[in-house]
Amino acid sequence: AEESDLSFSTDVVPTGTFNYIDRDQRFTPKEAIDLVNGYLLIKGYTIVRKGKMLLVIDLEDELDAQLVRDLLVETPVSKLKDRGEYEITKTRFDLNSVDAAEAEQQISQLLSPVGSVVVIPGAKQIMATETGGTLRVIQEVLASLEKSALEAEKGKLHSYLLKVATAD
Repeated sequence: AEESDLSFSTDVVPTGTFNYIDRDQRFTPKEAIDLVNGYLLIKGYTIVRKGKMLLVIDLEDELDAQLVRDLLVETPVSKLKDRGEYEITKTRFDLNSVDAAEAEQQISQLLSPVGSVVVIPGAKQIMATETGGTLRVIQEVLASLEKSALEAEKGKLHSYLLKVATAD
């Protein structure tokens, strides 16, 4: 936290210790947090960044799990590549040609216990909360579904009702 000029706050302290040594690699503070998050997720915890504060959250506690969803700032799809592999965030994906129910079914199979998906049918969107790594996989799956849907549309015949008006 100090290296990143962040405050650290926790009401819960995971049990045990965490030691990691890699003499061949130097980590940025962001990479170090992601490394610790990978370990914490296995134990049912995560570190969430909110502004200039780092919070440790117990994901097995219903209130804390909901707090994570409330605290998370939405990550635009264009910035998803900047999120850590184990950093929990949420992203809204547009569905152009894909049916929302089909997309939800496909995505739900990819979710970890900390993940969730909300379909916004009127807006043709899906809001997914998950780790950065899994959200990038979801992005690829949705792109593949979009491509398949567009290819299926190419072969279909469409009929259009034309209304004709006389020149009078």
